[in-house]
Amino acid sequence: GFFRQMSPTFEIVEPVCQHRDISAHNILVDDRGGGELDFTVIDFGLAVDTNHWRQEWRRSNLGGDVRYWAPVHWFQFFYGYKYIESAN
Repeated sequence: GFFRQMSPTFEIVEPVCQHRDISAHNILVDDRGGGELDFTVIDFGLAVDTNHWRQEWRRSNLGGDVRYWAPVHWFQFFYGYKYIESAN
């Protein structure tokens, strides 16, 4: 369903922007009947330019729902990106 329908769209959009907040509350589902569902991704409020994001993702622009942040994001939030780089 969802991945089969949305993967071609993400492939087209990926060179331009990164959504950064794909979650259940940002997906609209339209039941077309007969078991056929149509999906739409909404809320591009945290989207960033792909080229900029690839260069800056380790140092800035933390985003998304903090309930789903990985531990490394919390360390970056509290201590900064240099703390993460020094741990490597």
